[in-house]
Amino acid sequence: MITTNFNNGTLEVYKNGQCIISQPFKPTSTGQQPNWENEAEALEWWNSIKEPYEYEPPPIELTKESSTPSTEGAQ
Repeated sequence: MITTNFNNGTLEVYKNGQCIISQPFKPTSTGQQPNWENEAEALEWWNSIKEPYEYEPPPIELTKESSTPSTEGAQ
């Protein structure tokens, strides 16, 4: 589950209770680091980049294989 928190001008994003993003400024293509104007602006940015973070890999199904080596075809 992904949750967000905007506190003291920093957007924090948590996935399953672990902080995955702490973004204290608005990212720009020029390298400038302007403060977020408000929470809505920070959440708009998050919504534009969040898709890869939402991915949940499918569960891995482990199968029990025989521990005895096959002798089929051995001569």
